[in-house]
Amino acid sequence: MNIIGIFLGLFSALSEASLNTVVNKYKASYSPVLMGFAQLLFLLPVTLVMALIIPWPKFNWQLVIFLGIFCLLNVVGRILYIKSIHLSGLSKTVPFLSFTPVFLILSGFIILGEVPNLFGMIGLVLIVCGSYVLTCNKFGESFFAAIRNVKNEKGVLLAIATAFVWSLTSSFGKKAVMLSSPIFFFVMAINIQFILFLFINIRVTGIRKTINYFRNDIKFFLLASLFLGLMEFSIFTAYSLTKIVYAISMKRMAIFFSVLFGYLFFKETGFKKNIIAAIIMVVGVIIITILGK
Repeated sequence: MNIIGIFLGLFSALSEASLNTVVNKYKASYSPVLMGFAQLLFLLPVTLVMALIIPWPKFNWQLVIFLGIFCLLNVVGRILYIKSIHLSGLSKTVPFLSFTPVFLILSGFIILGEVPNLFGMIGLVLIVCGSYVLTCNKFGESFFAAIRNVKNEKGVLLAIATAFVWSLTSSFGKKAVMLSSPIFFFVMAINIQFILFLFINIRVTGIRKTINYFRNDIKFFLLASLFLGLMEFSIFTAYSLTKIVYAISMKRMAIFFSVLFGYLFFKETGFKKNIIAAIIMVVGVIIITILGK
């Protein structure tokens, strides 16, 4: 186990939580679409230069299709994710991204007939238990009452929808990497997503308004791009230094850090309950990632 790779995985988690904090801080000022666009704006010059110097794989229609579907789903997922934070804050929404491996297990069972091993089931149960703790309003509340609470939280529902969308992107992203290389995939994914966000943002926000927002608050655009760039760079570097499952497990600590930052910077209520729920869900994700099959 490479300690530097583990550290970079944790740094990626901190960067992701910091990005979530920026989204939460500016949620009253900008739409989810504009925020998604802003996160990629200052990464574009870097990835464009990288596209000129990195080796390109041989043209393959499968690669084009997998990369295109990945980018489209990732844009949809990011808009849903940002919207969920807009509606319900960090503490209530970010932990539900831990449902991504749950959806992967369920899809594997439904589509392929794959039954998770004991550790996979334990991780799944922990994630469900953590979600119960997070959504119940009082001690001893029934599980069905907690489900009703989820129905009343649109932000939580969008976070669960995000987890489902991102459970789909993992397969397409893996296929695209196998047909090219990690660096090519990263560069092209950023560039294609920027183009998608650009067209959507022109329709939703407009060119003139976007330019005015940029002129009046360049700090927001810089911070959004900085933290996304640090998150992506550190996790991709971690992949090359340690086992991917270890790096991904460390990155899931973003759930814990996001709940912590929600309390420290925005005084979000229910901190003790939320942090306990986040820890339970993170442990569940780590068990599934490392030991689940």
